[in-house]
Amino acid sequence: LVTVPAGGGGTFLGGYLVKRLSLHCAGIIKFCVIATLIGVTFTTCFFLSCPNLAFAGVTTPYENNSVGTKLSLESSCNADCECSRTQFDPICGLDDVMYYSPCYAGCMHEISLHDAKVCLCSVTLFMFEDETSLLNNFGSYQAMNRMCASQCPYLWPFVALAFLTMFFTFLSTMPALSATLRCVQDDQRSFALGIQWIKVRLIGTIPAPMVFGALIDETCILWQESCHQDENGACLVYDNKYMSRYMLALAFIGKAASLLFFFLAWWFYIPPTGFKEALQAATPTSPDATEDGEDGRPSILMNGHTNHATTITGDI
Repeated sequence: LVTVPAGGGGTFLGGYLVKRLSLHCAGIIKFCVIATLIGVTFTTCFFLSCPNLAFAGVTTPYENNSVGTKLSLESSCNADCECSRTQFDPICGLDDVMYYSPCYAGCMHEISLHDAKVCLCSVTLFMFEDETSLLNNFGSYQAMNRMCASQCPYLWPFVALAFLTMFFTFLSTMPALSATLRCVQDDQRSFALGIQWIKVRLIGTIPAPMVFGALIDETCILWQESCHQDENGACLVYDNKYMSRYMLALAFIGKAASLLFFFLAWWFYIPPTGFKEALQAATPTSPDATEDGEDGRPSILMNGHTNHATTITGDI
């Protein structure tokens, strides 16, 4: 929904604009600077974060626990249940508080038809003498066998901003590649791309997953226990605030570094020797220009050989 259309559209449009505007090397680098600068502004989408869902024993205390008590999944209402943390089966109480499992919610009865439960840890406990009385008062259940729904209003604004971030990120992909090829001699282009991608791998694609993974794990506030006591299972609950801030920091640092290097490339770029003279010679009004070549492109007579001016376009 976001990555594929934004990445594909940005890549295509970036290459098209370079050709359509007939940008020379300095113009291409300047284009990359502008696209990256716009992309930096859209990384603010990671500022959008919603409060964590109320999770008993994880983000909020159990109802019957005193204020200031350390958060824990164990409480007096489930102390006799001998619950296991190896199976994560969340339920949502009528008070919009989520519980790790029916066991940790102290659930004693279940209405299988609707997966509704009567639980000791949920608010306003209703006592029933028998199952018939329970079914007759179905509206008084305490929990449903599902996760609580999030009321976060930022989903679609975040999707829109993330789309624009990805779009402007990929918008400079093809122009940057074109600038790389134009900055070196023809017989050094393969070598230049090889060196460039070695740096990309060493600085970006190899360490980035490890850095992202470490920071994402750092935001985990509830790990699933595995059968092996010395190992944790998957992360079950993340801290939304810290996840937002860490992703913002990583995205902003990466974008800022790209912006800095594009700007330095544009600032220190020097057109090749004779570029201005060759550009003037390639224009139809120049007396030094020869007739057009067989394919209709302007040609320049240099050292007795006719060379097509394929890359000499635009202004300095």
